Amino acid sequence: MKKTIISIFSFIILTFFAGPVQALECPGDYTIDDNDTSGDITVLSGCTEIDGSLTIEHTTTLTSLSGLDNLTSVGDYLLIEDNALLTSLSGLDNLTSVDNNYLRIRNNAALTSLSGLSNLTSVGDDLDVDNNDALTSLSGLENITSVGGNLDVDNNDALTSLSGLDNLTSVNGHLDVYNNDALTSLSGLSNLTSVGTYLRIRNNAALTGLSGLDNLTSVGRTLDIRNNNALTSLSGLDNLTSVGADLYIRENNALTSLSGLDNITRVGDDLIITDNAVLTNLCALYNVPLTNSISNLKIYDNLVLDNDTAVALKTNLIYSGYTGTSDIHDNNGTVDVFCDNDIDTVYDHIDNCPGTPNPGQEDTDNNGIGDACDTCLDIDDDGVCDDVDNCLGIPNPGQEDADNDGSGDACDTCPNDAANDADSDGYCADEDNCPSNCNTEQSDYDDDGIGDVCDGPGTAGKGCSDGCGSPSCEQEC
Repeated sequence: MKKTIISIFSFIILTFFAGPVQALECPGDYTIDDNDTSGDITVLSGCTEIDGSLTIEHTTTLTSLSGLDNLTSVGDYLLIEDNALLTSLSGLDNLTSVDNNYLRIRNNAALTSLSGLSNLTSVGDDLDVDNNDALTSLSGLENITSVGGNLDVDNNDALTSLSGLDNLTSVNGHLDVYNNDALTSLSGLSNLTSVGTYLRIRNNAALTGLSGLDNLTSVGRTLDIRNNNALTSLSGLDNLTSVGADLYIRENNALTSLSGLDNITRVGDDLIITDNAVLTNLCALYNVPLTNSISNLKIYDNLVLDNDTAVALKTNLIYSGYTGTSDIHDNNGTVDVFCDNDIDTVYDHIDNCPGTPNPGQEDTDNNGIGDACDTCLDIDDDGVCDDVDNCLGIPNPGQEDADNDGSGDACDTCPNDAANDADSDGYCADEDNCPSNCNTEQSDYDDDGIGDVCDGPGTAGKGCSDGCGSPSCEQEC
């Protein structure tokens, strides 16, 4: 123990004389190293809280952290580094927080599990897991929901997935995943929704896809996907809508398309797509409204990509108002790489139904969605689909229908007559003085409100044998 030994021994003496202590706060910074490993742990065995930092480093006999079982929090940083025989972090099972600084787990060649950190819920600053050659997963970090600073996972040669970070929802700083040679998947990040600064996925030789980032919606600054030689798809980024600054797709030798970037609506600065040896198209970006955000467009040295495709993307942006700079060159492919996934002879970036064949591009309601895939045809543009609209062709968003006859008031010739002029005399029932008898002239000789053709005998309530309110009837009465 290098620091604060006198203070610790003072606490131990007090504990001896005063009996068991429920919570023992240990001030200062502490180091467990190879000088007196067991003695260091014995001195700290009663601590529940360390105000300063805890460093566990350069040990050659330590296999676990048993003896630190009472520790619940570290006020400053926790560094676990260069421990040759350490296989697990058992002993830190009651640790819940590293409050104000980083947690760094580095260069522990025999470490296979982080399971001793299963009660850790928060890291105030950075979380670094790097150069642990035997570590296969991040299981043990399941209760961490946020990282206050940066999250770095790098150079862990046996790491195959990020399982263990399953409850992580946000990283306030950057997220950097790089040089993990066995990593095949980003599963474990499925609840991550935002990264505060940059997200870098780099140099992961076995990574084939980005599934696991499916709930990520925003990256505060830069998204950099680089030199992942087995990466064939960007699927997994489908919910990403915003990149605050730069989007880099570089040196991914198996990547054939940018599918997965289709929902991005903002890139704040540079859009750079370079040195992707088999990239054949840029289709995912054609419908992306990036005009008002990109300041620099660079597409070059993609050996299969037809240069005309790159130029077409630029032209499409310029047509929409793009005024930024561009650098497009040495995309040396020759195939027609405009996408037509539904094979209807209309390229996806101008197809009003890119997933449904409709070579005629019919769009009855002129809403930009072709009839073949429009789930709501609305020719009168009143927000009510034609198949349920009670006034097809006449806007009536409220669908008022006073007589409940299924024909909306806006187009109902008799809005207060469910029978709609049953006697076909041109007068609706609410205005017809004989609603059940045809009487186009609406004659009412005795002015009693009942038309002559249906008026009973007599007038004004008086009986008459020939009825109808006729003159002869009046004379008889």
